[in-house]
Amino acid sequence: YNGYWRVGGDAMNNAWPNRPSSTYFAGQVDESAIYPSALTAAQVAAHHQLAQAPAPPGDTTVSLLPTEDAYVN
Repeated sequence: YNGYWRVGGDAMNNAWPNRPSSTYFAGQVDESAIYPSALTAAQVAAHHQLAQAPAPPGDTTVSLLPTEDAYVN
């Protein structure tokens, strides 16, 4: 490849219907990746699954034994 890679904005064809007023992405790009070929649907699904946050742990309980200098609020 010889050229430019633009993440978040580029020139748009004037003939594009319903063209937005700005040629730049209105948001933030957190991560980008470059692959040597198009990804399959299964590869995209696998990437999406890996990016999911793990489920939070269940409720946590603590057992305390009161002592004369213990304070619990």
